[in-house]
Amino acid sequence: MNREVLEIIEERRRKNESDRLDRLRDLEERSPKFRDLESRQNALYARASLERVRGELTAYERTIKKAKAIDLEKKQVLAELGLSPDYLEVRYTCPYCQDRGFLKNGEKCRCFKELLRQRYYNRYDLTEYVKEENFGTLDESLFSDSSDVGGITPRQLLRMNANYLWRFCKEFNEVTKSVYLSGPVGTGKTFLVNCVVNELLKDGIGPIYLSAPNLILLLYEDVRSNLNRYLRDFIDSKLLIIDDLGTETQSNFSKNMLSQIVDERQLKKHPTIITSNYPVDELSRHYPERMASRIQGFYQALNFVGEDLRIVKRQRNLMKEDG
Repeated sequence: MNREVLEIIEERRRKNESDRLDRLRDLEERSPKFRDLESRQNALYARASLERVRGELTAYERTIKKAKAIDLEKKQVLAELGLSPDYLEVRYTCPYCQDRGFLKNGEKCRCFKELLRQRYYNRYDLTEYVKEENFGTLDESLFSDSSDVGGITPRQLLRMNANYLWRFCKEFNEVTKSVYLSGPVGTGKTFLVNCVVNELLKDGIGPIYLSAPNLILLLYEDVRSNLNRYLRDFIDSKLLIIDDLGTETQSNFSKNMLSQIVDERQLKKHPTIITSNYPVDELSRHYPERMASRIQGFYQALNFVGEDLRIVKRQRNLMKEDG
C-alpha cells in the first residue's frame, strides 16, 4: 500500500514539473525577449558548472552572480505580460514535501498520510461508517454505571479498554502486543477497533481490517485462483484486524487458515487484533489447540459486558421522540 501511495505522489510531481515546462515553452514562444534571457542564463549556469569542476572558484562565483542577475530581467518581462513573478515555479500539489511524500526530517508528509487513509478506506472492510467512529466520538453515557460485574461497571470497563487501546495506538511503532476483545454482541468491541483504525491511519499506519467471514472468503479465492494474493498480505501486514471471529463458516479449511495466520504473525511479531463473542478461555472448544494457546498466551485479553448498544440507542431515540 505504501508503494501505491508513493507512485501516486510521484505521478503528481512528474505532472506538475511537466506543466511547468509547458508554461516555459509557451512563454518562450510568446516573448522572444524572455527566450533570449532564458538562453543567456542557461549558458551562464553551464559555464559556472565547468568553472566549479576546474576549481576556478572566483570565476564560478562571478558567473553565478551574473546568471542570478538575469532573474530580475525575467520578472520584468513576466510583469509586462501580466504574469505573476512565480509563474514559472513548479506548482506542487503539496507545498510541504514538494510532492515527494516525505519531509526533510524523514517523516511522512500529511499528504502521504491522507492518501493512505483514502486508499485503505476503499480496501477490504473499511467503509465510510468506520470513519465516523473514533476516540473523540466515544459516548460513555451509553454504558451502564450502576450494574456491575465483579465490582466493575460496564462504563468503567469500557473506559479501561479504551485507554488500553489508545496507548496501543500511541506505542504502536514500539513492540506492540496483540489484543483479543471478547464479549456479547453490541458491547463496544467493534467501535473501539474502529477507533484504533482511525487513530493509526492519522499516523500513516494502514491496517488490514476484515470480518472473519470475509477473510475466509478471500482465502477461498486464493485457493481457487492459485494466485495466493491475500494470504501473504494477511501474514505480513503491520496490523491485521479480524472482526467477529466465530461468525465464519466452521470448517477444517477456515480453522487451519486462521491458525496459520495467527501462528505466523506471532512468529514475525506482527500485532493482531481479534474481536469475538467467544471468551478467550473457550477458544480451544472451537479452534485448534495451537491457535487457542497462541491467543491465550500472547494476546492481551480485553473483556466487554453490558447491554446491546444498538438497543440502548434505539430506546434513547424513542424517549427523545416521546419527550
